[in-house]
Amino acid sequence: MYKLDNIKEEDIEVIYRLFSDSEIVSKIPEDPCTKEEAIEMYEASNEIDLYNGFDGEDEFKLYVLRESSTGKSVGVGLVELWKGDIYIGYRILHEYQGKGLGSFLLKELIDFIFYNSDFTELRTRVSMHNFTSLRVSTKYLGYLE
Repeated sequence: MYKLDNIKEEDIEVIYRLFSDSEIVSKIPEDPCTKEEAIEMYEASNEIDLYNGFDGEDEFKLYVLRESSTGKSVGVGLVELWKGDIYIGYRILHEYQGKGLGSFLLKELIDFIFYNSDFTELRTRVSMHNFTSLRVSTKYLGYLE
């Protein structure tokens, strides 16, 4: 079993792995991050309270997907305010890919956002070459632009 959880300081290493790994990043339209940038992402994410909405432009909140029995972080979910729209995304560690966890994490994020905020429309950015994420995003968000 897995659960969506708030990000903690102990998750910085997972953030770094997921946002710097060239194979994972190649499927996402952004550049790899450094360890310092991973720390900054953690700190910036903890300043946001999704329950009260975002205060400004281009803010984000990270959540972690944990194994319930061990507490081990296996993936990260992202909720981002970018250019006035809400985007969601996810990344799963290599050793946990292919097990339906991307689908699980995306569905958990969607449910969490709709039940705990005033947002009514969500978007995602997916590389056209990332066929698995395209399929998952279409399944849970219902469209592609």
